Amino acid sequence: MNSLGMYFLFFLMTCGDVELTEAEQEWIYLAGIMREQTSHIDDPAYKLKSMTDWLHENVKHVRGGKYPRTFNRKSLATVIQSGVGNCGYQSYNICGFAQMLGYNNHRILHHRKQKGAPADHTFAEIEVNGQWIVFDPDKFQYFEDESGELLSVEQIATDTSSWIGISERNQGYIETRSSKPCPRTRFDYYDFERSGMPYVLLLCKSAILEEQMILEGHISSK
Repeated sequence: MNSLGMYFLFFLMTCGDVELTEAEQEWIYLAGIMREQTSHIDDPAYKLKSMTDWLHENVKHVRGGKYPRTFNRKSLATVIQSGVGNCGYQSYNICGFAQMLGYNNHRILHHRKQKGAPADHTFAEIEVNGQWIVFDPDKFQYFEDESGELLSVEQIATDTSSWIGISERNQGYIETRSSKPCPRTRFDYYDFERSGMPYVLLLCKSAILEEQMILEGHISSK
C-alpha cells in the first residue's frame, strides 16, 4: 500500500468525524487478506486457487458440528476470524473472495449420500472468465489436469470412477445459487484489483479533507 493509502487508513481510524461501518471494517479485513495472498498473481483463477489454499489452512473443519463458543456465523468475515467452519461455510467463503474480484456467477453443490453421492459434502463451482472451476477449501481444494489447468465439475465427471463422477452419475446433489450475500452486498468498493490496495472511501467532509491534505502537503493540488 502506498503512503497516501496508509494516510487515508490512519485518518479514518483516528478521526472522530469519520467512522467506519461494520461492513466497511469487514471489507477492509477481507481485502487485506486477499491482497497479501494474491498481489503477486495475475490470473484471477489462480488468485482464487491461492485463496482456496489459504482458507484450507486457516479455517479448520469442525467435525460433528461441535463449534466452540467463540464461533461467530454472522458474516463471511466473522466466520473466517473464528478460524473454524465446515464445507458449507468454506464454499461461501471462497465465493465471497470471488465476488470481491468481480466474479459473481457461482453455484454451491450440496452432495448427499442418501441421494447417491459417495458421501455428504458441499463445494463451490465459480465461473471465471467464461470457465467454470471447482474450488473446495474444505476438502478437495481444486482439481487440475496434467498441464495444471483448473477443472470444472463437467470435466472432472468425465472420469466416472472419480468422487464427482460417481455423484454426477447418480444425481446425488442439490444445487443452490447465491442463497446469501457473500460478502455483504451493501458495501462494495469499485475495482479492488485496479486500486491494488484496500481502497478507503471517505465517508464525509471529503472536500474539506482534500483541502486540508493539500495544505499539509500530503497530496498535490490539480
